[in-house]
Amino acid sequence: MKEGVDGIQLPQNFVIQKVRQAAEGEGSWVSMTFAPDGSLYVSPQSGVLLRFSAGESGALLGDPQPISFPVGRAQGLCWAFDSLYANVAGNADADGGLHRLRDNDGDGIFDEHVRLVAYGPGSEHGAHAILDGGDGWLYSVWGNHVKIPAELISPNSPLQDFSEDVLLPGILDPRGHAHGKKMPAGTFWRFRPDGTNFELLAGGMRNSYDVAMTASGEWFAYDSDMEWDIGTPWFRPPRLLHLVAGGDYGWRTGSTKLDPSCPDTLPSVVDTDFASPTGMLSTHLLANPEKYDADLLMADWAYGRLLRVKLTRKGASFTGEIKVFGKGRPWNISDLAAGPDGALWVLTGGRGTPSAIYRISPTSADFAAYQSLEETLAVSSFSKTEAEYPLGSDELWRDLSSEDRWTRWRARLQIEQSPNGEWAKLLGVSSLNEVEEASYGELPMAELRLALSRSQPDLAATVWKTLFAGEWWRNKAVQLLDLRTAQVILVRHAAKLDLKTRQDSAKRMIQQRQNLEQSARRLADEILVSLMGENLPLLFTPLLNNKYSVQTQMHAAYLLRLVTSDWAPELQLAAVKWSRRAQMAPGGASLEGFLNKITADLRQSSGAKNWDEILKKLPPLPTPDWSAPPKDRPFVTNWTTQQLLQKIKPFETSASAERGYKILAQASCLQCHRFNANGKGVGPDLTGVGRRFDRATVLESIVEPTKVVSDQYRLVPMPAGLLNHFTADEIADLVLLLELGAR
Repeated sequence: MKEGVDGIQLPQNFVIQKVRQAAEGEGSWVSMTFAPDGSLYVSPQSGVLLRFSAGESGALLGDPQPISFPVGRAQGLCWAFDSLYANVAGNADADGGLHRLRDNDGDGIFDEHVRLVAYGPGSEHGAHAILDGGDGWLYSVWGNHVKIPAELISPNSPLQDFSEDVLLPGILDPRGHAHGKKMPAGTFWRFRPDGTNFELLAGGMRNSYDVAMTASGEWFAYDSDMEWDIGTPWFRPPRLLHLVAGGDYGWRTGSTKLDPSCPDTLPSVVDTDFASPTGMLSTHLLANPEKYDADLLMADWAYGRLLRVKLTRKGASFTGEIKVFGKGRPWNISDLAAGPDGALWVLTGGRGTPSAIYRISPTSADFAAYQSLEETLAVSSFSKTEAEYPLGSDELWRDLSSEDRWTRWRARLQIEQSPNGEWAKLLGVSSLNEVEEASYGELPMAELRLALSRSQPDLAATVWKTLFAGEWWRNKAVQLLDLRTAQVILVRHAAKLDLKTRQDSAKRMIQQRQNLEQSARRLADEILVSLMGENLPLLFTPLLNNKYSVQTQMHAAYLLRLVTSDWAPELQLAAVKWSRRAQMAPGGASLEGFLNKITADLRQSSGAKNWDEILKKLPPLPTPDWSAPPKDRPFVTNWTTQQLLQKIKPFETSASAERGYKILAQASCLQCHRFNANGKGVGPDLTGVGRRFDRATVLESIVEPTKVVSDQYRLVPMPAGLLNHFTADEIADLVLLLELGAR
C-alpha cells in the first residue's frame, strides 16, 4: 500500500484526492448523495442539508449552499424519481421521518417539500440509508430504536408473525441500552416513491447504517453488535448479512440474542474483527470495478478502514473474504458514494469529528471511460418473480432435504406462510401422526416440524411428541432443528403440553446430551432449565472450570442462576469461586453489570445464607495491574488542548509507547476504558482511537470530556482534569500510545 493525502494508505494502483474540507460551522457530515446534474448533497449530523454545485472531475468543491427548506440531520439521502429523499433523525412528533424534496422548475432550488411519513426517534439507531432498487421501489434500513408507526407494515410484507421466541428469562443491559426494543428490531424495508405501501422485508438486526445492492440485485448489510457486550457469550462480532425476504437475523435485546445457529434465523455471510460499520457500496457502480478486486466496499468508522469483500456463491447465499482496501489515521468514514464519473467518493464525519470529502479512483492510466450511473443500476432481487413450487411437489421436498441451510430455510418459509391447512398437501394425510418419517427423510421432516411449530398452534402438542425420535442426534442439522422446535413450542404453546409429555421428551433428549456439541448442547441445556430437570447443578458446574472458555463458563452460570434445587455444598462453592474469578475478566462496558446480575441471581437460587458464609471464608482477590490505583502525583497545570498541542511537539521524537501505557494506567483511564485486552468498557474503547480522531480531537476529548459525547455514554460522564498531574513529555508518551494503538 502507498500513502496519499492525509496519510491515507491505499493500494499502489489507486490515487486519492481531498475534494473538500468542512469549514467551521458546516457541521460534522454523515450522509451524501449525487443528483443527476452532478451536484452533491451532504447532511451534517446536526444542521440543514448542504448542496455543492457540480465541479470538474476531481476539482475542489466550492462553498456549499444550505437548502431552502429546514431539512437536515439526515442519516440517509437518496436521489431517485426526480426527488431527493431524506431520512431525518428526529422525533415523530417533530420532524423525524421520511422527507421528499423536489425542484419542479429545474432552477437548482427546491420548491417543494413534504414529510411523507413520520417516525423517530432522533437517534444514531434510527432510520438510515435509502436506496433506489431499480424496480420502482425505494429501500431503507432502520436501526433498532425506531418506533414503527401503527399500521405502517403492509400485510403483504415478507416478514410476518415475528416473535422474540426467547426461551429463558434474560438480563437487560445493566446500563440501560435498548431496554424495551423488541422484534422486529433493526429492519429492512421497501416502499413506493410516494411513501406508501411499506413492506417489512427483514428484521432481527441491531443497527445496520447502510445497505448495498450488487449487480445481481442481491442486498447486503453490515451490522454490529453492542460493543458493551464484548466478553459475554451472546456478543457477536460485526457481520456482513445477506438480506432476503422474511429474514430474521437473530438480534434480541440484552442477553437474549438468539444463537446464530438457530435454524429459524439466518447467519452472517462473513464476520469481521471489531469495527463500527457505516457506509457500504457495491463496486459494480464504479468505473473499473475489477480493479477493486471486490464485490462490496464497507466502511469502518471506529478504526479508520475501508474494507473490501469478495463474495462467493454458496447454495442460496454466499461466503465472503474480507481484506483491507484502505486505512487512515484518522479516517472516520461515514458514507460512500459512486461519483458521476465512476470514482469512489468517501465522506468523513459524525459525532462532532472533522469532516472531509475524498475522491478515490484507479490511477489515470487505468481509469477507463465510464458509462453513466443509470446504465449500471441493477434491479432488486425482491422484484424478480420466481416460480413457487406447489407445497406437495418434489421440488419442495428436494429443497427441504438440501444440505444448504439457506435453501431449506426458503422452502420452510413457504410452508409457514401458506394458508392454514395447506401444509397437509405436503403429506397427503390429515394428521402428522400418520406420517412415516422414512418416506421423506429425517431432515425435511425436521424442517416441517419447525415450520408447523411456528405457524400451526393447534399442532404444537402433536409436533412435540415427534421430537427427539430415533437417531435424531446423528445429524447435526436435525439436532438443531429439533432442539429449536422444542424451544419455540415451549415459548409459544407451552400450555398445550401436559407434564408427562414434557418429561418424556426431556428424557429422550438428555440421553443423547453427550453426543451434542457447542450450539446444540447450549440449546439443549436451555430446554433442560426451562423444564426444571433434575440435578442440573451437577450437570453444569463442571463448565465453570477454567479449562473452558470464559464464554462457556458464563453461559453455564447464566443457566444456573435459574436453577433452585439440587445444590450440594461443593457445587455452590464452585459457583462462588467462579463469580469471584469472573470479576477479573476484561470486556465491554456492560460485562461487569451482567456478571453482577448473574452473581446476585446465583446467590439467591443456590441459597443466599450459605453463599454468604462461603464468601466470608475466602481470601480477597488480588487487584489486576491495569486497575491498580494511580500513585500520588503533584499538580502540574490546568492544561488546555491548544497548550498541549504545542507543548508536546518537542518530545515527539523521544516519546515512548511503553511509557505511554504506564501513563494510561496512572491517569485512571483503564478504570473505564479498554485498550487491547486490558481495562474496562465503561467508556469507549481506546484501542482504535487514533484511526478515527486526529491528535487535536483526541486531546480535546480528554481535556474537555463533556464537549462532545456519544448517545451511548451520556450517563457515564468522564471527569475533567485527568492530565493536570502529568508533564508535557509524559503526555507525549500517552499520545504516541493512542496513535500507535490503532490497527
